[in-house]
Amino acid sequence: MTSAHLPGLILWLPKQDPSHETIPGIGKGAYNHPVVVLSAFAQDGKVIMLPLTSFDETDLLERHRESPHKRKSYLPIDPANVHPDNGMLLRLKNPLLPLRKKSYINTRSKHEIPFEILRPYQRNADFVLSKASYQDLIEYCGFQPPLPSPAPECVPGTFERIPTPYTLAHPRLAPGSRSPVLPYSIRDCTDGPTQTQLS
Repeated sequence: MTSAHLPGLILWLPKQDPSHETIPGIGKGAYNHPVVVLSAFAQDGKVIMLPLTSFDETDLLERHRESPHKRKSYLPIDPANVHPDNGMLLRLKNPLLPLRKKSYINTRSKHEIPFEILRPYQRNADFVLSKASYQDLIEYCGFQPPLPSPAPECVPGTFERIPTPYTLAHPRLAPGSRSPVLPYSIRDCTDGPTQTQLS
């Protein structure tokens, strides 16, 4: 992974691995498909995600022509057509790098899954919802990002190295790997719990 930006990041949920534990509530159709991460950081190695579908490259209105209730569950991502009922259309941060297929987010299928099983949607490129679209998405599906756990109490006269949310969410990307990682945050406890960021 090359991005430090988890919220709105589009990744790939690969085919189900028999060696991994079964993820409750996820049907076989969700595997080998893209997902969008809702979580701001991985908690206990897991993130909350929503699955994406292309409806076999069928437009949402054509797929559920007679069911506004079913259409309500999905939000389109540009370059798909705007939602036929609410007019919403989510956009990527980089509009020049669209998804391979016209896709729709299933907003009623939130799942918590191990972050380590996810793969990049495409090598050497990050696909992330724009900040405004991510905000629209979490408001639409009623997702409230949890707050990170508080930092441990600072002991006066010491320095503490605290992993950033990115290093916590990407345990496989250790310093020295080929993928860039953000630096640790150094907390100077000499005069109180202040923090400075390494460059």
